[in-house]
Amino acid sequence: MKDVRNFFGSSVDINDYKKPENKIDNGTFVRYGWYDITRFKGNEFHKDLNNVGVRKRLDIDRGLETFETRVKNDKWKTMYNPPIIDVETDLPKDGRKRIRIALRNDETHIPAMYQSYNDNSERTNTTSGITLNLIHDIADEAEFDDITNGCAYLIGKGELIHTKDEVTQYLHNELNISRYFATRTINDMIIAIMNLDKGGMQLMNTLGRDDAMKWLTKALGFNIDKFNEISKTEEYVLFTPGSVNSYRTLCKHIIPNSITRKITKIILYTTKELNPKIATDDMHLFKKILQDDLIANITTVVNNDIQGVKLETPFVSSYWQIEGCIPQKVNDEHQALFDNQQLIRLEDY
Repeated sequence: MKDVRNFFGSSVDINDYKKPENKIDNGTFVRYGWYDITRFKGNEFHKDLNNVGVRKRLDIDRGLETFETRVKNDKWKTMYNPPIIDVETDLPKDGRKRIRIALRNDETHIPAMYQSYNDNSERTNTTSGITLNLIHDIADEAEFDDITNGCAYLIGKGELIHTKDEVTQYLHNELNISRYFATRTINDMIIAIMNLDKGGMQLMNTLGRDDAMKWLTKALGFNIDKFNEISKTEEYVLFTPGSVNSYRTLCKHIIPNSITRKITKIILYTTKELNPKIATDDMHLFKKILQDDLIANITTVVNNDIQGVKLETPFVSSYWQIEGCIPQKVNDEHQALFDNQQLIRLEDY
C-alpha cells in the first residue's frame, strides 16, 4: 500500500506520523497506515461507527458539518494522532467522526494508527473510547454526560459493579478522571451514576432548555415566546425548580404581569436531576417557596404596613398558576405523556 495519498485536498505522507512516546490507552502500538473505509461507503452510520457507551449523543448529533468544515479549511494535520484501529478486528477504536467526514468527502482511505489489544471486553472498549476523547486535541472532549453514559452502559452490560466504591475506583483508576475534571464535578458524576437503576438506565430523562422548548411547542400547539409577545391576558414561562427561579418568577413575571391583570402560567421541567424522588420534591418545593414564603411575606408586609387593609392569610393570588410539568420520569405514565406531548399536573408528578 502506498504511503502518500491525496487526502482532503492535500498530500499526506503516512511517514510524517511519529510513534507516540507514551502508551495510548491500553493498546500496544503496531504501525501507522492507510485504513480502507470503502466498507462503510453509503452507510456512514454503520453500527461499527457508533459511539455507544462513549458518547451521550452519537456523532449523528454532534456537529459533523462544523467539524468537517474545520478539517477542510485547516487541512489534515499529522501532528495529531489519527483514528486508532484495532489490528486484530480491523475496526475503529477511536476517530469514528473523522471516518464519517472522510466518507462524506468521498475519500477511500484515512490515515490510521494500528494498535493491538489483548482485551476486547465492553469495559476495555468503552474505557478506551472515553479516555481517547479526553486526551485528543482533534476530538470533541468527553463531557460530563459522556462519562456518566459510559458508566451506565457498563453497568447495563454487567461490567461495572453499581456501588459507590466501584464507580469511584473506575473513574479514578481507569479513566484518571482527576486530570480532566474538578473534584466537585467528579462528585456530581458519582451522584448521577448512583442515581441510575440497576440496569444502568437513567430514572429521569433530562432535557436541555432548547429541547424542552421544542417539546413544549408541540404540547401547547404554539411557541410560548411568540405567544407572549402578543398576548394581553396570559404569559407562559418555563423554569427549572429552585429557590432562585421562584424569586425570579415572582419578581420578573407575576408582579409585573399583575399590574396589567395578566396571568402568569408556569411550566416546570428538570435539566440535570436524575433521581425521580428529588425531582418530585424540587417541583413541589418550587410552589411552596413561591406561595408559602414569597407571596406570604408580601402579605405580611401589606398587613403590617398599611392601616385599614387586612389581607386574608394565607393569601392566594389569582394571577399565577402552575400549568403543569414536562413528564420526564422513566416510567410508563410519564413516557406515554411525553410521547403524546402532554403536560402532567404538579399534583400527579
